[in-house]
Amino acid sequence: MPSYCNPCAGGCKKRQASETRGPDTKKVNSAENAGSSTDVPRLSKDLLKELNVLSPKIVIVGAGAAGMAAVQRLLEAGFNNVMVLEAQSYVGGRICSQSLENGYLEKGAQFLHGENCLTSAVKEKGLALAVNTDEPPKLEVHVAAKEHGPEGVFLLDDDSQLSELPKDVISEALKETYKTINSIVDRCKQTAPEIAERVQDVGESRRTTLGHFLRTEFEQFMGTKDDEATCVKAYRWAIFEWMMRVHLSDCASRTLYDLSVMEYSKYAGSLECTPLKVPMIDALKLCVSRALSEQAPILLNKPVKQLRFDPSQPNPLVIFCEDGQAFVADHCIVTCSLGFLKKNQATFFLPPLPAEKARAIEAAGFGTVNKIFLTFAEAWWNGRFEKTGGFQLLYMNEPKGSQQKPWYRQIVGFDVCNTNPNTLVAWIGGSEQAEAMEAMSDSDVAADCQALLQRFLKNVIVPPPIQVIRTAWASNPYILGAYSYSAVNQSEHMSVLQQPMWLYKKLSAMTPADTNNPRRSMDGQQLPALFFAGEALDPTWFSTVPGALESGRREAERLIALYKPLVNAVAGSADATAKQSLITAPFEQRTSVQSQQERRTLTQQNTESNAYVSSERKTLTAVPTEGAPKGSLSQAAPPRNSAPQTGTLPDQSSQRFSR
Repeated sequence: MPSYCNPCAGGCKKRQASETRGPDTKKVNSAENAGSSTDVPRLSKDLLKELNVLSPKIVIVGAGAAGMAAVQRLLEAGFNNVMVLEAQSYVGGRICSQSLENGYLEKGAQFLHGENCLTSAVKEKGLALAVNTDEPPKLEVHVAAKEHGPEGVFLLDDDSQLSELPKDVISEALKETYKTINSIVDRCKQTAPEIAERVQDVGESRRTTLGHFLRTEFEQFMGTKDDEATCVKAYRWAIFEWMMRVHLSDCASRTLYDLSVMEYSKYAGSLECTPLKVPMIDALKLCVSRALSEQAPILLNKPVKQLRFDPSQPNPLVIFCEDGQAFVADHCIVTCSLGFLKKNQATFFLPPLPAEKARAIEAAGFGTVNKIFLTFAEAWWNGRFEKTGGFQLLYMNEPKGSQQKPWYRQIVGFDVCNTNPNTLVAWIGGSEQAEAMEAMSDSDVAADCQALLQRFLKNVIVPPPIQVIRTAWASNPYILGAYSYSAVNQSEHMSVLQQPMWLYKKLSAMTPADTNNPRRSMDGQQLPALFFAGEALDPTWFSTVPGALESGRREAERLIALYKPLVNAVAGSADATAKQSLITAPFEQRTSVQSQQERRTLTQQNTESNAYVSSERKTLTAVPTEGAPKGSLSQAAPPRNSAPQTGTLPDQSSQRFSR
């Protein structure tokens, strides 16, 4: 994969601009920049060396977008004792770009929704595809829903009812209906506070859901079409139901009645999105290039089993991995998915999370969306449907009432995959149906999809696919779903979860002779050991990669702000010349002056760790609780001023991610 420079290392352009100014420059927005790097003096080479000795040991759990963004920001600020523990075999988390012989597949995040730091980065590098939004919809041709490619054919399961109508009547119905549905969604976001205020009764909470609002508003629109032919009205309803499946796959909820109108209105993105010219993992590299190229070790295939905290111990925080290895740290940023926390929070944290945090995790919305990639011997659709973007499925005979629908009825359509030849990709939302597909065999999924396509393409022979690749996010034990959604009170729940916790006193074992030691500035301070980040924890870009990036940076900024007194003390101990150089040196110079000798390899760190553990084992007093993971550190760990320590050397399955 190509490597790129880092245009958005600090976030969006506004944040970049603030970070390039000197420390005395007045901030444009003090609230936005609170705790940002503008508050921290820029350090010269000598001061960087001193700070490197004093900096805390930080462990990041998860090498997804949030975790890597946190690493990136911490490295920028001079925090070099950072380590990442990733349960899976790759960096990216729910960004999963799978390389194939003739292309690649995006099994996870694929599009950029709206304008944000990541969109700006890829556009600046010319890595975004242009999408034509000016051309109006045509008969049976879908061009407006860019979520599913720039173009696609609307197919009907029963077109006999429309066959005798003029094409311009059907085309106008399609155009008007689609425009109306989009305007309803926009109106939902604009009037959400009014809707919530009108409906106060608990028993009427369903009326404040996205599903209720969209259906009620569309029913009112259809009330103006009483004079239309029955088949045209059925066609409009088929378009509406298709759009509901589109929103369901976009939101990842079980149904649209699980989505709060008020919470949905806070989402900054939209269905309109920007496709990429490169794999999504390359887009991520634009924002975390330093985290991937510098000295922070990233251990893959390293699932964490439990985080333990005991403020009475010399090393209060210990992270235990499933393979028995243990790491001591001053701070830990947990970036696990909300789905993982829902299932594992009771055993993942010791002591358990406070009741308020536990309830927030349980009540928050997190669901499943999956993709099915069907590769054929040839692109059979290039005959009658040349250059089509895919096939969108409209059901003219939608089952009524509570009739059980087969899993494939939630498939939105089959889009032409532009990144791998002869391939169609199907999106399926609605957690129940998406998860039912995961339990099936590849052959059964292929057979159902082939039959479904054949049902809609009556005049074309649909061959069986030669390969099926599908996602199973709900079955992944380290993800357990796709992404978060706007459940009732979601923002309140996430606000509770994101608050740091597990406070302990920062002790540096100062002696009376150490009066001038900069470390005294942190002595006795109450510091939090545990932080949370992830896409669900961003208030406006939840469920997206930009949201994950911003949440990781936010928690890194919290840590940077905590150590501001230490940084200031280190800077204050320098002479006037050093002070002047640390203030005026550009950021690139500040980081490049760190020599290769200062960048200890993971092997060296672990060798030193073993020496620490061996030398101090006799003096350690902490006793592990019953059922401690095998190989756990039952004693206090090495001095806090070293890199994160381990109890054993990593096995061969723990890899360092590289380009």
